[in-house]
Amino acid sequence: MRKHLPLAALIAFGAVFIGIIVLANQGRGFWGFLQQIPGGDKLGHVGLVGTLALLCNLTLRLRTLPAPFHRIQLGSALVAIAMSLEELSQWFLPTRSPDLLDGIANLAGAALAQVAAIRMVSRLRPERRTSARAAE
Repeated sequence: MRKHLPLAALIAFGAVFIGIIVLANQGRGFWGFLQQIPGGDKLGHVGLVGTLALLCNLTLRLRTLPAPFHRIQLGSALVAIAMSLEELSQWFLPTRSPDLLDGIANLAGAALAQVAAIRMVSRLRPERRTSARAAE
């Protein structure tokens, strides 16, 4: 059960994430409150993209790209590429406007997710060893 938790969380969050993008593409949204916070829109990008990348990294068990990019986790890379394409697609949507700072915030979210995934897994691993020893 625990083994499939990252995948289940990724699917659930991914569905919400896609819904947010669809609403934005239609010119509708519920996140106007973010505009009232200085930098709130960019924090929203970091948080949403970071969460998606974190869940991807955990689901893929921190798998990395081949050399010479072996320090980059596959989940972060996939999300960064997808979000860069999504940001570029806004040139063709009358209800959206592409923004370089949104793109940078997306990349920051993917990068922060990589660091968070490494820290989460490194904290869980010692517990596994301890619980395995206690079971012996």
